[in-house]
Amino acid sequence: MDELVPEQLRTGEVLVAYTADDIDPETVRAAVAPSTRDRPVPVRLVRVDHLPRDAAGRVDTARLLAETAVGKPGRRTVTPPADDLERRVAALWSEALNCPEVGRDDSFFDLGGNSVRATRLLALVDDAFAVRVPTQRLYENPTVQAMAAVVAEATAP
Repeated sequence: MDELVPEQLRTGEVLVAYTADDIDPETVRAAVAPSTRDRPVPVRLVRVDHLPRDAAGRVDTARLLAETAVGKPGRRTVTPPADDLERRVAALWSEALNCPEVGRDDSFFDLGGNSVRATRLLALVDDAFAVRVPTQRLYENPTVQAMAAVVAEATAP
């Protein structure tokens, strides 16, 4: 985490953390949190089999980025939405992200979400469910499953 320089982060950026071990995602988020506290940015976790190294033993970032590119065939497993509400939310994410397949565990930011797409998504959620979801709630609940829970909570009698 020493390489993370909080004062150089801009609000519209995404922090990507690559892990090659069976590290709990919440452990990574907790380790990053103190460095991003003053500049909330989404943290995208990418699990890789190994971290490619160059001849000097440093992480080969070009190879790492090429191997983990979003949309690379066969790279992600999609868990289908569990119920009708999750299916409806996933359809809205698909529209906002221009992504044909969205699973219940997919992170909005892992699928290419940014501040502009977040605004679009939240407008779609408002239209579909008559629920105003603040942008911060999307950052706190970045999966279809979590966003469906936010919608369910807001629409409960």
